[in-house]
Amino acid sequence: VRKAEFNNDVYVTHFGINILTNMTEVTGRVLTAPKIQYGGRTKVIVTPNQGVWDMRGKQFHTGIEIRIWAIACFAPQRNCNEAALRTFTQQLQRISNDAGMPIVGQPCFCKYATGIEQVEPMFKFLKTTYNGLQLIVVVLPGKTPVYAEVKRVGDTLIGLATQCVQAKNVNKTTPQTLSNLCLKINVKLGGVNNILVPSVRPISVFREPVIFIGADVTHPPAGDRSKPSIAAVVASMDAHPSRYAATVRIQMHRHEVIAELSTMVRELLIQFYKSTRFKPARIILYRDGVSEGQFAHVLAHELMAVREACVRLEAAYQPGITFIVVQKRHHTRLFCADKKEQ
Repeated sequence: VRKAEFNNDVYVTHFGINILTNMTEVTGRVLTAPKIQYGGRTKVIVTPNQGVWDMRGKQFHTGIEIRIWAIACFAPQRNCNEAALRTFTQQLQRISNDAGMPIVGQPCFCKYATGIEQVEPMFKFLKTTYNGLQLIVVVLPGKTPVYAEVKRVGDTLIGLATQCVQAKNVNKTTPQTLSNLCLKINVKLGGVNNILVPSVRPISVFREPVIFIGADVTHPPAGDRSKPSIAAVVASMDAHPSRYAATVRIQMHRHEVIAELSTMVRELLIQFYKSTRFKPARIILYRDGVSEGQFAHVLAHELMAVREACVRLEAAYQPGITFIVVQKRHHTRLFCADKKEQ
């Protein structure tokens, strides 16, 4: 700023503008890390350090028992042989059992497949053949369009939980990788990995039933005028809050306001009631992806949509609503005054 010498600029001077050459100093603070509670007999409580903690010796708060599961390997047999799959299965069972998510017995199905066109018929076969199938573990050869097809068929067509894993991680298993897989699998099957220690939850927020909602719209890349935008809304489904449900809609290309927000919020409020047997007394909604120029427009439409969702459920239902717009993209740059703390 000093080198730019803005105060010597004739235009700046004529407009009566003065540029400070020193940065604005503000007081910063590091928020205390929340304490996290696990399950099992010991109900271990951990305090994260730099956002990291160790899962060893800890069990999920609510682990799901997996009895019926399958493996579909889309990697060539020469790159991922049967011996590697057996070892992977044994190690996964060991780690999952330690984590409190026991995988009981061998997979009911373990076959090789070659291409994207085999995903749908194979998954439909598994769904109809193995009653109560809980999970399909899919081994992938690397970056492949099979992944998108697995999620399309599993999530939107037949409603089965899928967990993808790279062949290189099957051939060379590590406790860290397997533990991360278990974290994902348990949540997908409705389990709870951990919760906030009840004593550290702010009483003012959790005094009454509260639902946390997150909403965002993803747009196609610049220059693409044919693909739609995708609106997603996610909401908490318990008091911890640790379980979430999501609802998704496609909408008009590059349209930022969520067109069907009222219907989406209504769906999530119904799911919250089914899960907890309570109606939220407060709704806290975090909205991402809104520029400053769109604040008023989005707030006017979407706040009204949330209120409408409540009234559609019950005419007299008027919970408190907190609408928070979160912005990550801004031009403020922060530096530590002491370079040693940078």
